[in-house]
Amino acid sequence: MEIMLVVIVIGILAGISVPRMLAIVERSRGAEAREILYKAYAGYQRYVDDNTSTLPAADNNKWSRLGMGNPNSLSGRFFNYTFSPGSSANPTTVTATRQGIAANQISINLLTGAVTNTSPY
Repeated sequence: MEIMLVVIVIGILAGISVPRMLAIVERSRGAEAREILYKAYAGYQRYVDDNTSTLPAADNNKWSRLGMGNPNSLSGRFFNYTFSPGSSANPTTVTATRQGIAANQISINLLTGAVTNTSPY
């Protein structure tokens, strides 16, 4: 009887803590994306300062112009990164989309540094 009670208590505690732990792990994976997005923002600001212009829309060397390698070539990454060239209506952004969970995204506006994200990031 006592063993059953212990098993039930452990089951309840596990049922509460495992989902919470998974959310914390997912949030920590978002740190990878934030680091790369902030690097892209800093690189974009340097590019604009040095060239007094924004990046050309049709540019295959976007990442290198920002002073960084293409983050999609990193092994073990949790996100896919896309670069959206801007216009006056839509500012230039870099978006990190969680691999396997397309609804989970973090984006940075390269003009202002404003970050938008979906839960859980």
